[in-house]
Amino acid sequence: MKMKKLSLFLALSILLSFAFSMPIYADEKDKYDKVYEEVRETGYNHGNIAGYLDKNKELTSDYNRDMPKDSEIEGMYKEYKDDKFVMSNIVANYKAGYIRGYLEGYTSGNISQNTDKKQEKNEKTNYGQSFGLLLGQVYGQRDFFEGKKNNWSKAKPTDKVIINMFNLDLETTEYRNSFLKDFKENFQKSYEECYREANLEPQKISYDEGLKDGEVFGEMFGKINGRKDYSEGKISNWNRNFPSGTEIRREFVLNRDSEKYVDGFLTGFKKAYEKAYNEGFRGGNVDLNKLKSETAYEDGKEVGTKVGEQVAQNDYFLKQKNDISRHFKLNSELIYEYDLYLDNERYRDGFISGYRDGFEEAYIKTYQKLNKEEALILAETVVVPTSGEEVESQDKKLKMAIPSGTYFNDVLVKLYNDGKNENGKSNKNLIVASEVYNIKILNSIKEFNKDKKIELSFEYYGPDTGGIYKFVNGEWLYMPSTIEENRIKTYIVPNFIKEECSIYAVFIDKTYVKCHDIRGHWAKDEIDTYTRRKYISGYKDKKFRPDSYMTKGQFLMVLNKVYKWNLPEEAIKAKTYKDYSEYKNYEKVVEYSLNKGYISGNKENVLNLNSTMTYREVEDIMKKVTESKSFKWSNTSNKMLYQKGIRSKSFTNYDNKITRGEAIYMLYLLNEWKN
Repeated sequence: MKMKKLSLFLALSILLSFAFSMPIYADEKDKYDKVYEEVRETGYNHGNIAGYLDKNKELTSDYNRDMPKDSEIEGMYKEYKDDKFVMSNIVANYKAGYIRGYLEGYTSGNISQNTDKKQEKNEKTNYGQSFGLLLGQVYGQRDFFEGKKNNWSKAKPTDKVIINMFNLDLETTEYRNSFLKDFKENFQKSYEECYREANLEPQKISYDEGLKDGEVFGEMFGKINGRKDYSEGKISNWNRNFPSGTEIRREFVLNRDSEKYVDGFLTGFKKAYEKAYNEGFRGGNVDLNKLKSETAYEDGKEVGTKVGEQVAQNDYFLKQKNDISRHFKLNSELIYEYDLYLDNERYRDGFISGYRDGFEEAYIKTYQKLNKEEALILAETVVVPTSGEEVESQDKKLKMAIPSGTYFNDVLVKLYNDGKNENGKSNKNLIVASEVYNIKILNSIKEFNKDKKIELSFEYYGPDTGGIYKFVNGEWLYMPSTIEENRIKTYIVPNFIKEECSIYAVFIDKTYVKCHDIRGHWAKDEIDTYTRRKYISGYKDKKFRPDSYMTKGQFLMVLNKVYKWNLPEEAIKAKTYKDYSEYKNYEKVVEYSLNKGYISGNKENVLNLNSTMTYREVEDIMKKVTESKSFKWSNTSNKMLYQKGIRSKSFTNYDNKITRGEAIYMLYLLNEWKN
């Protein structure tokens, strides 16, 4: 790649020398010189910046990467658009000046830095040195690969060619002589170095690779033959079975490789073979004796260690006490479990002894390690500044992102899983999909921005029936959750997280039935949340009909679920109404509502619970349910407009009918802060 780019550089230089040789009339020379120097300076500045940036980004040197196109260069000189002389010379001459300047600037900003990294910023670039090094490298490699002899003086361009190539006739005599001197010196140095590198480096690499490969196989065969001779009772003699050079060549198909590689391979093979043979022969006796005693103990200890670690992890996970005696096994049990009856008595005794030592040590250390890690997690607290921060649990599976301005002072945050909270795991309808995490936020001034929301996300790979749940008053409440990129997340207001600890986890609801007609509806999240919490449900056709009107009976049923009414054992008042048979399935809810004064019958002694409700009626009931005379439906309708962009029909008339979606949205707003 480097050689290719240098060749492009050479070709570009020759092109520039040709462009600069075009004739210019004397009466136009002043104008030409002025514009030429201007475009050259511009090109230098652009190239210098590009070269400097490429160097700092550690990109390979390539001045073509960001060099402007012809049309872009021409566009830089629109001020001359009415000057026919200038515009006619842009591509032919001024473009060449720009490119030359760009090339010089790029070299100054990039290539010259490679030559001397300690060069001061205000030190002038030695172009003769730089271009001599570059062209010497190109010509040195070129001559070697073309089969020419190492002759830098013959390859070097003549002074005339160099002068024309770099327009040195436009420079002072002093600069031109200095350039030629530096160019030649560095050309020779670079040429010879690159010529020899192209010639000798591949051979050195080939020999080194052969040496390395030969050592690998020599060690392998030497060890095998050493062990073999010992087991056959022979005297140690590494040369006994050492293969000849011809045999090695044939065995490893070396005739296809270069001689340098083969020489290295044979040298490495012999050296490693002799050493490995001696080690293999002498080690045979030692290893044989170890097998009879020491190996038994080490084998038993290795097995006991693995079993001890696993048993300790199981006990800790199941919250069993650190008690090794619980797992004691008789010798006869170990002999049967690990087939030790097949071995001699000496090995059997050593194995059992090692097993007991390994098991005891591993069990105690593993259990204590897990206990310590948990203690460290529980003790870890993160300080989150007012500018906000993302905090994650020790196991990296839970993340909490607190946006800036949520709190008005620094707060302390703890995210941890103590493994002791089993709340909700017995719920037959919920499948556990994460650990149970405790979250604490210590806020000294007790104030926060109520309009901010904290993002809580878990690592998750389950189905879309999964969700984040919060443990509230003895039950798990679903939080509006979204799933994306192997994570499931929800947004919570700061008031949700208590100092004494808030508990969150991920569950999959086996009974969840999605209402298909809420997709894209403005109250989708609120309806879906209350569906998952079992406060509401869809019709038999799996539709919720959010834009249908809410009846009084339906509204009372939802209120009962949301506010967890303590229903009476018998419906006494409800039975006195003529339309009792119409609401017999929820008569206790009606009884409770009558007792509390939430509803009442008309003059005909009829409750009309199947009739739809107006915004005014909803407001009257909610004043009583919330025990707040200041309750107003307009607070909900204003938030609908602000948060959802939906204009309620209550703005037109309070006696219009409320929809099922609006009713659920209202109840969600009223009660979500309590969680």
